Amino acid sequence: MFKLAVFDQDGVLVTTDALDDIAESLGKGNESRSYTERLMAKQISLREVLVGKLAILENFSKEEVEKAMQNIKYDPEAKETIQELKRKGIKTMVVTGSDKIIAEHTKKILGMDFAAYSDDKTTMEDIEKLNAVAKIVNEMGIDKKEVLAIGNAESDREILTYAGKGLVVRPVQGIEKDFEEIKSLKEILNYVR
Repeated sequence: MFKLAVFDQDGVLVTTDALDDIAESLGKGNESRSYTERLMAKQISLREVLVGKLAILENFSKEEVEKAMQNIKYDPEAKETIQELKRKGIKTMVVTGSDKIIAEHTKKILGMDFAAYSDDKTTMEDIEKLNAVAKIVNEMGIDKKEVLAIGNAESDREILTYAGKGLVVRPVQGIEKDFEEIKSLKEILNYVR
């Protein structure tokens, strides 16, 4: 039985990219999406993407950005799926390469228990995502076999491999070759008792 469900944010809980959605509503969508496209083409690092996208948002007031956050395109099934997992006694966690403001917003909007995100020193991808999940697993006193992880990209490979079960939704970069693909977030409920 799973005791912790770990979700990547962008492409999983958010159908596209939260920072792109925010930038779009501020009239800077193309500029922001260009960073995402270059990341997918492996031309730049996630750190460069984060720095670039946050620099775009620095041109706007805190109030403008907070208002724009209302335009983040969450998966229509995300909140209900999270609520159902919690009803079953499963804790939930968002782990994302995005920053604290966005991750904490996602955690609050969806009613999640934990959030791990990038900061000035750490870019939350690959092994850093794994370390963040392992820390919560340790704090909860559970086994990694009791973790259900949901991702969509290569940067999620470590957590998908670590977990008792790794699933992918809206996969990119060929990750679906190595992990079971689900077509919607609600399908997660088929894997929990």
